[in-house]
Amino acid sequence: MNEITRKLNEIKSAPVHRVESEQSESKLMWEKPTLEDVSEQVTAQPYIRFT
Repeated sequence: MNEITRKLNEIKSAPVHRVESEQSESKLMWEKPTLEDVSEQVTAQPYIRFT
């Protein structure tokens, strides 16, 4: 049990490497999706089997 506690303390005290400048440069600009008019397209009807 003591060994597990010691390991957890080592993990918690380990430095976390975070580089936010690299992440922000590699992010792509989000393109807002637009709605497409599908009112004239044929849609599939669900098959319901009554037994």
